[in-house]
Amino acid sequence: MTRTRLLPLALVPILVPALVGCTSTNTTDSPHLRFDIAAFEDFEGEFDAGSFGSVEGDLDYSSFRVGVGILQRDAETARPIGRAELALGFANFEDEFGDGFDGFELAGGGRYFLGASDRVLPYLSAYAVSTFFDDFAGVDFGTQFGVAFGAGVEIATGSHFSFDAGVDYLIPLVPGETDPGAIDVEVDGLAIRAGVVIDL
Repeated sequence: MTRTRLLPLALVPILVPALVGCTSTNTTDSPHLRFDIAAFEDFEGEFDAGSFGSVEGDLDYSSFRVGVGILQRDAETARPIGRAELALGFANFEDEFGDGFDGFELAGGGRYFLGASDRVLPYLSAYAVSTFFDDFAGVDFGTQFGVAFGAGVEIATGSHFSFDAGVDYLIPLVPGETDPGAIDVEVDGLAIRAGVVIDL
């Protein structure tokens, strides 16, 4: 499937927070903080030089992210409906030879709870993700834009704290481009994340 046909997927992370906001007309909002790390991953990278060919390979991916956003609840039942948030992360990508490069991740989107109870909150998630690659060997890899879809569960461990575990898959839509623009850089893959959510 071509990138042009994939681009409509970029609308989904916008629709998730909108769905959260439209689910009920009688809601209450409260801020939250969220922290997570990539505990397990299966990522690949591709460096495409056009007519000169391309190179693909497995990448070891590590990530630490901090998110801030809004938890929405039904005002009558206090049932959690979902979260809308922005997240900033630091990521590292390393190939099988130990060579690697870093990047900053900026993600916006949210999660929608499914049949939430008082303590266990399963969810579906969607985020638009911009990955700002650092220079590698003096070459600027540019910025990749993609979307990440996932699912997971929050388990409340107190009135304000929850354990968060989820899995997501990053799909690149617009690759990073080296400066000068000779090579397209893409990373994609699956990450299992673990973290905590603090409702303020």
